[in-house]
Amino acid sequence: MIADYIEQTPEAIFEALNKYAEAEEAREAKRMEQARSEAVPFLISDEGAFTAGANTPEAKVAVVEFFDYHCGFCKRANGLVRELTASDPDVKVVFRELPILKEESEVAARFALAARDQDKYLDLHFALMGERGTLTEERILNIAEKEGLDVAKLKKAANKTDVKSAIADNYKVAGEIGVDGTPGFIIAAVDGSYV
Repeated sequence: MIADYIEQTPEAIFEALNKYAEAEEAREAKRMEQARSEAVPFLISDEGAFTAGANTPEAKVAVVEFFDYHCGFCKRANGLVRELTASDPDVKVVFRELPILKEESEVAARFALAARDQDKYLDLHFALMGERGTLTEERILNIAEKEGLDVAKLKKAANKTDVKSAIADNYKVAGEIGVDGTPGFIIAAVDGSYV
């Protein structure tokens, strides 16, 4: 009977498959929404990241950017991101390295995070975002020196366990919340009421 039904109405198979796919998409969307809500405390924190803004302690909204220093789209968004860090006191930007495009991306991410120790993260970040071509270690260190960083200290800090752990945590959380490309933006109310 089933074989006869399928033979007479083959569209029933497609309808069933479509319903199944829709149900799976809905379950995945709900899971992602839950994961994003649970990740908000991590996402909006300085843990393994850098936060900037006109008034970060009083900000009501966090714009979290997952980025790669070799991402052309990240570079295009850089002007807007830079403006957000200076203009709106209700907004803070959380920079989260997600080096997925090249081997050199991971090197750039480590050096940028290491620049936090010298209070030069934003200087190095925006300088690296302004560059074209592959950012080799040598190029990064030259740029860092031009930005006033102590290169010897930067090299040492870039190899610290906490810097490597920060990048690993960003990969993990990005995967859990569905960020699989760069730039990836998450906008969240600091109180967690909206993601």
